Amino acid sequence: MNNLGAVAARSQEFDEAQRLYDEAMKLAQTIDYRPGLSLSLLNLGTLAHWRGDAEAALHLAQQAMPVTQEINDHRNLAWALVNLGNAHLGLGHYAEAARHLHEAVRLALALRAIPRALAALTSIAALKAQTGNPAQAVELATFCLAHAASQKETRRDAATLLDKLTPQLPSAAINAAQAQANTKTLEQIVAALPIAW
Repeated sequence: MNNLGAVAARSQEFDEAQRLYDEAMKLAQTIDYRPGLSLSLLNLGTLAHWRGDAEAALHLAQQAMPVTQEINDHRNLAWALVNLGNAHLGLGHYAEAARHLHEAVRLALALRAIPRALAALTSIAALKAQTGNPAQAVELATFCLAHAASQKETRRDAATLLDKLTPQLPSAAINAAQAQANTKTLEQIVAALPIAW
């Protein structure tokens, strides 16, 4: 059910995805299958984020965290941290968003889960845009958009952010930020992020 829900979500059939994820979650709860429950909660949290429902996304991410930790699933823990960060970002809780997103990047890189790290970096770009650093947001979004390991959703989010920021900045600032992004490695991009917010 989770796989079918993912197909529906990626086709932007959100109501069908919701139905399938809910069904998968109920089944996982009925048979007490913790990995399935974790996956369902993560999928539902991501879907809530895509729908712009930050409150629901936060609630689902908070439910997913302990289940994911309990089964010691580090890859999905990085996903749960991205979901928490996105939910806090949507609610304007910038320090909490930064904390969770930075932890997601750190964990994803340690696991060599590069697509998840890039998803977190794209969310950090959105955070930078909302907290007064649009040039760094452009650099991060440009990097994530161009990276070969970025997933479709990450590319979409990065492109949307760039479309939003481009009219707000002078062409020279956009060009400089994009040039910076094109000369850096993932490690250099991450090293340039502030340790604390």
